[in-house]
Amino acid sequence: MDCNSSLSPPFSAASVHEINGFALLDHLPDLVCCFHLDGTLIYANHSFHQYFQRSPDQLIGVNFLTFLPDDDRQWVVQNLATIQQTKEAVTHTYQVLAPDGSAR
Repeated sequence: MDCNSSLSPPFSAASVHEINGFALLDHLPDLVCCFHLDGTLIYANHSFHQYFQRSPDQLIGVNFLTFLPDDDRQWVVQNLATIQQTKEAVTHTYQVLAPDGSAR
């Protein structure tokens, strides 16, 4: 699946979902998202929507770094820069801010 499709704004959550075939990811219990290099969300699965208590249209276009605690943002940005250079697929686990503001 290619998270970096040739979509250009404005685009809806439905268009990304349909074009890239992310339907299977909506059934995973894990929080899954895809974003542009600047952190702008272009896809978030159903679990991501439920966790952050927001609809797809409220999430798509938002910078995912806003969901991270301030202390973790620089670390995540550095890891993303490494991924961009190496072009390797990776999985990262990091804290996020819950809708109540607590870090989890």
